[in-house]
Amino acid sequence: MSTVSQSATALNPLHLYRSLQDLNVITADSTTQPSIVVALSGGLDSMVMLRLMLELRYQYQVSFSAIHINHGLSENADDWQSFVTQYCQINDIELSCHQLVLEKTAQRSLEQIARDARYAVFADSLPVGTFVLTGHHLLDQVETFMMRLSRGSGSKGLSAMRPCADLPNSMGQSKQIRLVRPLLSLSKAELIQYAKQEFLDWIEDESNACLDFDRNFIRHKVSPTLTERWPHMASAIKTTTDLLSRESDLLSLYLQQDLSGLIENRVFGFECLNLAKLAQLNTLKQPELVRLFIANHTTRTPSRNVLTEVMTTVINSKEDSQALVEFSGYSLRQYRGYLYCLKLTSEAVPQTLTLDTRSNEPNSNELMLGGLVAADKTQTYSQELPSGSLFAGKTFSISVLPSFFKECHRFNQVEADSEKNAELLVQVKWGQIVGKIQPNVKSGNKKVSELLKQKGCPAWLRERMPNVYINNQLAAVGEIAVAFELQPHIKVQLD
Repeated sequence: MSTVSQSATALNPLHLYRSLQDLNVITADSTTQPSIVVALSGGLDSMVMLRLMLELRYQYQVSFSAIHINHGLSENADDWQSFVTQYCQINDIELSCHQLVLEKTAQRSLEQIARDARYAVFADSLPVGTFVLTGHHLLDQVETFMMRLSRGSGSKGLSAMRPCADLPNSMGQSKQIRLVRPLLSLSKAELIQYAKQEFLDWIEDESNACLDFDRNFIRHKVSPTLTERWPHMASAIKTTTDLLSRESDLLSLYLQQDLSGLIENRVFGFECLNLAKLAQLNTLKQPELVRLFIANHTTRTPSRNVLTEVMTTVINSKEDSQALVEFSGYSLRQYRGYLYCLKLTSEAVPQTLTLDTRSNEPNSNELMLGGLVAADKTQTYSQELPSGSLFAGKTFSISVLPSFFKECHRFNQVEADSEKNAELLVQVKWGQIVGKIQPNVKSGNKKVSELLKQKGCPAWLRERMPNVYINNQLAAVGEIAVAFELQPHIKVQLD
């Protein structure tokens, strides 16, 4: 086993502390303690990171916790979880454990599936602004570089892992969760030396010896052969990844300036790429701008094959084409000269949602919230839109003013049983694109589908628009159109 002589740059708590300062995880003038979490597998790398953080807690009062992901891929997975749990209990470290059930697919490697599932747990369970510390070292960087080289990656891919990067997950990015790799410039030998010095135990994942995995093949077969011929190969690759990282960042900065002039907010606030403006730019820029547009939305950089498919199948297709490309959980389509990149949903179009004051209990697929109401008061109904709907997760509010009961006789066919009480049925329906509504005094009745088309709503989204019915009459199409005669008497809002 390799050893490394003591030097000023040998791995120690001060080295980590300064690295975290350089990466802006720890700042001298910070008034609040950042949320720092160690990704703890129980292997050498993560145990070294955990031990170093313990030293920082003792010496610099840096608070942190740990998170363990049990992927369930090894028969020893539960033993590993017990190992890290016991270590954290002995050292008074807050630890959260999460068990996964992974589904294998032919399209993606097991490593990719496990990584995405792990990132999803981070995004879902960690608070906003968390720094997730991993124990990746120089050999991991070399392996990542070689794997991407074998796949024909460009400069961004060959820059490999960044010392600090956004979590590649849309929820993680919205929560500003960052992956931090402060040991990336250190050799594995340095980690082993530190572990021995601190009398650390760690687990060995038996799958690390399996050459069926590309990373393991590089680790055990390729890297040793190259290092024997070129002893400084690892440090040379680090230099290359650093240079490529800078060049990639500079290119992105340069392209982002052009991209900002191509982005427009279309119907419902969707950010779209103006294809007419794109076509006026240099042909070398065009695919790179499309790549950046997709990466900005999906947090993943599309491969050359995916990008070529988008350019030929979607962007260069006829304007009324329904062609689409699916990538990283998003669909890419064009409509009226704009490229859309929208999150895919496998959810069916929702069923009718009924709001009725007579009950607060859920009834089958209907949610009862409103019936016999006070006709002399404004009634407001709010409900989170279900998955499968446009604007899913947002709150849809319908306010019915007292004047409705006096003026809107077509919508108020049920007679009030007194001067102050009336029967009111409010429903939200989907898929009702053949219904008709009169949005203004001169428009006449329009089909919902025609109205949505005029508003620029892409055809594939129209049946997912929530439509408001009051006493079985179409009252509003989302918040884009309210029946003309109702406009002074009801308000529809989406928050």
